[in-house]
Amino acid sequence: MSHKIKYFLSKNKIIRHFLLVFFFNFIFTILPLFPTFAFERNYDIQHIKLKLDFNEQKKSLSGEATISLVPLIEDFSFFQLHAKNMEIREVKFPDHAACSFSADSKKVSIQLPFSFSQKDTITIIISYYTVPEKGIYFNKADKNSPYRSGQIYSHSEPNDARYWFPCYDQPDDKLTSEIIATVPENHFLLSNGRLISERRNRTERTKTYHWRQDKPHSSYLISVAAGEYAEIKDRAGNLPLYYYVYKNQKNLAPNSFAKTAKMVEFFEKIFGYPYPWNKYAQIVVADYKAGGMEHTGATTLNDYTIHDKRAHLDRNSDDLVAHELAHQWFGNLVTCKDWSHLWLNEGFATYSEILFKEYDAGIEAAQYAIYEDQKFYSEMTDAKFHQPIVYRDYRDPEDMFNYIEYQKAGQVLQMLRHIIGDLLFFKSLKTYLSQYEFQSVETKNFTNIVEQIANKDLNYFFDQWLYHGGHPEFKITYQWEPDTKQVLLYVRQVQDDSLGLVPEVFCMPVEIEIIGQHKSISQQIFIDARNDTFAFSFASRPVNIRFDKDNYLLKKMDFIKSQDEWIYQLLNDKNVAARLNALTQLEEDTENSLATILAFERCLLNDPFWAVRREAAYLLIDYNRPQTKEALVKACADSHAKVRVAAINSLSNFYDKKYNPLFRKIAENDSSYKVISAALYALSHVEDEHSFDFFSKFIDMDSHNDIVRSAAFHSLYYLKDERSIPIAIRFASDTTQSNYRRTSALSLLKNVGVGNADVESLLIGLLSDSDRYVKKKAINILGSFKTEQSLSALKQLQETELSADIKRRLRISIEKIERGLGK
Repeated sequence: MSHKIKYFLSKNKIIRHFLLVFFFNFIFTILPLFPTFAFERNYDIQHIKLKLDFNEQKKSLSGEATISLVPLIEDFSFFQLHAKNMEIREVKFPDHAACSFSADSKKVSIQLPFSFSQKDTITIIISYYTVPEKGIYFNKADKNSPYRSGQIYSHSEPNDARYWFPCYDQPDDKLTSEIIATVPENHFLLSNGRLISERRNRTERTKTYHWRQDKPHSSYLISVAAGEYAEIKDRAGNLPLYYYVYKNQKNLAPNSFAKTAKMVEFFEKIFGYPYPWNKYAQIVVADYKAGGMEHTGATTLNDYTIHDKRAHLDRNSDDLVAHELAHQWFGNLVTCKDWSHLWLNEGFATYSEILFKEYDAGIEAAQYAIYEDQKFYSEMTDAKFHQPIVYRDYRDPEDMFNYIEYQKAGQVLQMLRHIIGDLLFFKSLKTYLSQYEFQSVETKNFTNIVEQIANKDLNYFFDQWLYHGGHPEFKITYQWEPDTKQVLLYVRQVQDDSLGLVPEVFCMPVEIEIIGQHKSISQQIFIDARNDTFAFSFASRPVNIRFDKDNYLLKKMDFIKSQDEWIYQLLNDKNVAARLNALTQLEEDTENSLATILAFERCLLNDPFWAVRREAAYLLIDYNRPQTKEALVKACADSHAKVRVAAINSLSNFYDKKYNPLFRKIAENDSSYKVISAALYALSHVEDEHSFDFFSKFIDMDSHNDIVRSAAFHSLYYLKDERSIPIAIRFASDTTQSNYRRTSALSLLKNVGVGNADVESLLIGLLSDSDRYVKKKAINILGSFKTEQSLSALKQLQETELSADIKRRLRISIEKIERGLGK
């Protein structure tokens, strides 16, 4: 209702009374036909069968949804389903008897011809047509892309299933499902469950796939993914595993998926529950809306995850694969009842990445993963907004997919494990999965089980970490009393609790380690006050004190220590996070003394974990001493590619030409794409007589995500050598190249080709290019040419039908040329 109508009615009581009487008479007249009430689920869907026929050109689908449901109320005669912007063509029973229905942009409302009871099972068939805005996506066939035949795929989480089939589109209902979908004959189609049939339709040159998932799952987990694929088969015990990649990537798939079987076996053991579905398949698509999506038994992944052996030196897919696989238990087998409890899906999957890393790569890798998640959470935290993990006031479910539900929730599980111990923690997971299998749950379902298994009142823990926001912020100091032989530890919590969103006091056990020259002690304290003092007997002045020895606690900490104490921690602590924190503190809080520099250099060359060595390399960027440079040169040969990259980047910032031969040697011989790229970037800092010829060699080098070629283009760009023009013209004019490569070449031409007649001729020709990004780039560069020829070409283009952003770019370039020509 508009503000004007509200004002009119408030000032005209007689008219208002008449309109209200008329309104209610009208409503009660039509009410028997279509009851109106807030959309709520008054049924339990048992099964949905979808028959889908896709039109890739129109990006549309025609569908038939056969839905079987059981009423949750007596006298059931009316219900509603989510159906977003669909053309509902017919609603009928299997015997073809029609049902009355109405549809708007959000739902379809169905009036049954008579009432049913809670003992009945009702089946209705809905025929519909839609051009889905979300939920189903179409990748256009492209001769320059590895998915040349095009792709069709779904992504429905959190509530986009309603865009491609009528359903109850919330996670608190579970159903079995079938997909019968027709796709082009050169497509393979993957869906949930087992493949019932594959039928070739020779006349139509199509294929029809029939998949069935016999175990209950929520609507958002129903999936289709279709395209041209190579199939790779694997096994985890008796469980069949399938990997679907582009045909030219079959040999690359093991770089991403080789550990899948190991993960399945590990998760089955540690979760105490066998893998729930009949298969596990992973399929890649281009431009996917997420890194991956855990559809039951059929995960869809962004094709970015596929990489070759050289790229494997710089990255791997283990975290992504582990995360989506863990969802098959946490999220699919047991599903959050509504999105306010999303952490039961995402927090568990995020923490499962760390669990597998600990098992597969060792304790230091797990310590670093915990540190990284804590750091990411800290960097993302908004001091003005303290969303609790269990949060009902979101505006859109999409808003819940954030660092709170992923990283923070994962760390809450890490803290819970630390507090109750491994035995009780993993027993709690097993009981939770067994008790709530194939159900939707709330947070209390999990927390009640933990308290029962642990036989403890953990309400204080769950309340502060799940139902309040924020985290503890500590200010810590200590002093050693030589007379009493005591260490006094002063602990203050200083987090802002003025709005009541953050606990005034976070209560928690904390492990304290006091380290002396000849003796160390560890003791657990329990913090339950805003300010507290703890006394420890210790015979001598400590060389260091560790608060939260194992770094299990999600926190912000300001611990006042001396430079010597931080250096001791850097060089001696067994926890990766402690050493990384020491590096940060030495860089931020202590003077840049020789002792600090020497500690950084020693750390760079000797620390056992690569991430600590890498951080030390970056911190040495500010110290222009010969010994520091020698340490960085040695680190350029480190066993870990990421350390080599850091050492090259730091060394290059000294802008010393004498390192160019080293960088060229690295670029020609290193096995890592990222190290090669770092060396090329480093060479662009200080030009020498070899630069142009050297950079040119790498223009044709293929690499994962084109990072080497990008570095070569970047280096030529800064070289500003006109000999680059033919290279750039070759790439910019080649329509078989990706638009990323072509626009990179055009950026180079902008820097070195303005005024060149061949470049101008190329750019004018690109004004009719089919790629809008290439066209926009050409328009932009032509604005710098200041010639009548360029002006005429741009004005001629201005007469055609164009998008608003291209028109705006045209206008700017035309005005720029006219000013240059004095017009």
